[in-house]
Amino acid sequence: FSPHRSVLAFSIMSIISSFGIFWFFQIIQKILAVPIKAGLICILGLLLILNFVYFIHMYTVNFPFEKSQNMHYPYKQIALFVWSKYDQFDRIIVDPIYGQSAPVRAVAAHYYLAYYGEYPPAKFQKDLRIEKSGMSFDKFSIREINWSKDQFLQNTLIIASPWSIPIDSIDKNRIIKRFDFYDRQPAFYAIAL
Repeated sequence: FSPHRSVLAFSIMSIISSFGIFWFFQIIQKILAVPIKAGLICILGLLLILNFVYFIHMYTVNFPFEKSQNMHYPYKQIALFVWSKYDQFDRIIVDPIYGQSAPVRAVAAHYYLAYYGEYPPAKFQKDLRIEKSGMSFDKFSIREINWSKDQFLQNTLIIASPWSIPIDSIDKNRIIKRFDFYDRQPAFYAIAL
């Protein structure tokens, strides 16, 4: 979860926690002897350090593997790949539907394509067309894949998720690249038509 989205809640919780810790140490100073206080402070300090190490591990190791879709993980690799193939195709279609355990809709695919393709921002703002079916600019179209119709397109690169295409029935020679989540589940397939 992005901390910048909940900075107000973190601030309030920090203030409340600080009052609690201050109150706790005030009670300890009144009740306990000096050696017991020092031991208790060391134990609390060790627990805080262990909690911080646990947090770092969960945020940097577990989170990317379990929730890489929440970080829009494969879109950077997709953007770099489609720009490397830009001159070989007349149109490039990117599927906004993806997910590890259930289909979700990506809302920032066009930003990845523009940013990693070094597309000029002023030109991007002028060229971006938002329609009911999706959005497009230049050769790129970000829309849901309708495989029954899209499979007949010519000179087109389709980046589609397993949620949108029947991957088992597609000719394996047409699949030119597979993009995976951190946990090695397939996120997208690049299909040349």
